[in-house]
Amino acid sequence: VCLAEAASIDSEQLCLTAGWGSDLENTATTEQYLKYLPVPTVPTERCNSSIHYNGVLPENAICAGFLNSNKTTCYNDEGAPLMCYLDGSGQWQLEGILSYHGNCGKRPHPAIYNSITSNISTWI
Repeated sequence: VCLAEAASIDSEQLCLTAGWGSDLENTATTEQYLKYLPVPTVPTERCNSSIHYNGVLPENAICAGFLNSNKTTCYNDEGAPLMCYLDGSGQWQLEGILSYHGNCGKRPHPAIYNSITSNISTWI
């Protein structure tokens, strides 16, 4: 997986996330096996609407997840990668790092990833 150098994902592109998180709230328990989930990116305008995050998303946010499903990232998944396949390059790229899991499927909110192209890739 390569590091993204510039914002390169399309709106509603299918990406992949993976993590050890659990659906048990307030626990340090993690899963025994790494889980992965294909997730579509969500347009910022839709993600920042009053239905979801009501205008509080930072500029460097990438939203991804199903809006009508309880399949999502969950507790202790923070730090999980958002990896997207770029047809033009034929490579997987790390586009974001999970900062909020999107309410763990209780109410379908997209998860929020910090874009690594906003000065984070130089730190990595």
